[in-house]
Formats: sequence, structure tokens, C-alpha cells
Amino acid sequence: VMVIFLVSGFWHGANMTYIAWGFVNALYFIPLMVLKTNRSNMDNDISERFFPRIGVLAQILFTFTLTCFAWVFFRASSIELAGNYILEIFTGSFFPENAYYFHPLILFLLGAFIAIEWTQRRHLHPLKMDHLPTLVRWPVYITLIVVTLYSTNFHEAQEFIYFQF
Repeated sequence: VMVIFLVSGFWHGANMTYIAWGFVNALYFIPLMVLKTNRSNMDNDISERFFPRIGVLAQILFTFTLTCFAWVFFRASSIELAGNYILEIFTGSFFPENAYYFHPLILFLLGAFIAIEWTQRRHLHPLKMDHLPTLVRWPVYITLIVVTLYSTNFHEAQEFIYFQF
């Protein structure tokens, strides 16, 4: 398992950050295999309930947090930069008082997108939303387009990450 994850990291690039990303993911997965719990949630269908049980919600948030932590290594240009970034998160200097991401509009849109994702999770194509009236569906589409365009920095073009491979 460790070799597979390390090779997966190396496949993404010959930078140590990708190797670290693979290593961190292996560290997440190996205990699940040793304890034979890596398949324990296969029958846990959260789509049966509108709200997940607290334990299931905690598992979702925990998995998301671990995934985001591993992505720090994937996106960083060096191990040192990844380490500094993680250090800033845990020392509190990562979130300044006047941070734009605490803007009420950002928080509202984040909540709205999470709600859309969650309520549409039973559908094969969640954004299709054919079951909703047009007067509800189209404002959602327009909001998604506007937020995407608004959050895009056209002055500083960023290459799609897999173009470099």
C-alpha cells in the first residue's frame, strides 16, 4: 500500500511534495487496512436520510479535513513552503482579522453551495435539477456562473494542474 501511494505521488511529478502527498495518503489508509475497517462504510447510504447522523457527519468532516491537509503538499512548490503553510494554520496567523473569506457574501455562498450539493446528492447529475421549477433552477445556474467568473483572476492566468504532466 505504501509503495502504491508513493508511486502515485511520483506519477504526479518528480517533486518531493508529490511524494509527501502520496506518503500522507498512505498513512491515512494503512490503519484502515490493518484494522480491516477500510470497507466498513460501503453499506452506509447517507442518501436515505435528509440529515446524516452526527457520527456520519463527523466522519465526513474528518475525511474532508484530512484530504485538504494532504492537498497542501500536492499544491505547494516545496516541502518547506508546505511546512510553513501548515505551521501558519496551527499558529493562528493563517486567519487575519480582516480576511476577505469571512465576508458575509462568501459565507452565504459557501453555505448555499453546500446545501445544493447535499440536497442534490441522490441525483446522477446534481446540477441538472430538472425536478425544480425554472424560477428556482435558473437563478442557481446564474449564481454559479457569476460566482465562478467573479472568483476567477483573469489577470493572472493559472494553468490547469494536469497540463504540466
